[in-house]
Amino acid sequence: MYDIQSADMGYMESRIVGQAYKTKAPQSLKLKYMIYVNHKAQIAAKGEDEQRILGLVMQNLYDHAVIDISKIHQFSETFDDTSALQVIHMPLEEKSKIWTGLGIPMQLSVYLEVSPVLLSSMQREEVQRVVTTKFAVEEMGQ
Repeated sequence: MYDIQSADMGYMESRIVGQAYKTKAPQSLKLKYMIYVNHKAQIAAKGEDEQRILGLVMQNLYDHAVIDISKIHQFSETFDDTSALQVIHMPLEEKSKIWTGLGIPMQLSVYLEVSPVLLSSMQREEVQRVVTTKFAVEEMGQ
């Protein structure tokens, strides 16, 4: 992963979870990844193998480009959104900054982003839900 950005999706401020507490709404993020074949691995890959491996990675990303948030998030009953894996095009200057930061020469790689990724809050506030109440209506004199 080389970058994390906010991906504001406009979710509510807080959510009631079950009967006992409320918590902040999850923060929506956009995560950016770079995938490459490590040349310093125990079994070094040749250029041809590298292309084959990255080709299979791209094929899997294409086949599984959508992640159903409701199956993996704690608020599964409240979200029907999906996260998307998307291969992105980056200008050479941005790629160069990433590789310079890693301190290794630029290599064949795949750049992708995943969005939205929901970050849950661990802060919880106990709430007491109103189950029944009594009230009366009185007619005021005219």
